[in-house]
Amino acid sequence: MSKSFMFLGCLLMFGIFLSTTATAEEFSMRKTSVTAEQTNNKNIYVKAGIGGMLLPFSSYKAGFSFGIEGGSRVYRHLQSSLSVGLGVDYYSIDKSGSTGSQQAGTISYSMTGYAIPVLLKCAYTYTINDRIDVYAGIGLGMAASKVDTSISGFSSVSEQSSAFAFSLYPGITINKIGPGALFAEIDFLSSTVSYKTTGSANIGGTLLLLGYSIYF
Repeated sequence: MSKSFMFLGCLLMFGIFLSTTATAEEFSMRKTSVTAEQTNNKNIYVKAGIGGMLLPFSSYKAGFSFGIEGGSRVYRHLQSSLSVGLGVDYYSIDKSGSTGSQQAGTISYSMTGYAIPVLLKCAYTYTINDRIDVYAGIGLGMAASKVDTSISGFSSVSEQSSAFAFSLYPGITINKIGPGALFAEIDFLSSTVSYKTTGSANIGGTLLLLGYSIYF
């Protein structure tokens, strides 16, 4: 009789052990699934980069630049996603040349300043693997600028101007670098402004940005 009770007790303890193990395993799987889902659903991003204006338009010299952008993924399907954001860039303007008229003749000038494009951006991203994404986007907005122009024989003139700005930007992202990802981006930016001293000019060009992005 005692042996029967002992046998039943062992069966009961073994059943409790199996039940506990199964529950723990199920909880662990659920936790892992939730964690993965939370990671994959990180849609809000912030990115910042530094670089330079490599190929400026209108004979401007190459100059330092930096930019920041924030936005969100708005659509995702398989390996593709679509995001929208707001980007703000800064780059220096440096140009010298000459201009002329029948009254004043040829006048040399030197211009220094900066431009700040503020663009609404939309980008398409394709995931090659878990480490590398490639993307391409378009940006529309305004570019504000401020320049100081020194003209031979005249005092320096300070001017501000703003105009419509347009950009196309392909890029590549390398994921899993710390909490975020590294990116490299080429921004083809165009914006034609008008200055009283030197006339109309396209202050855009080809911007190269290297930076870091984080998703929340």
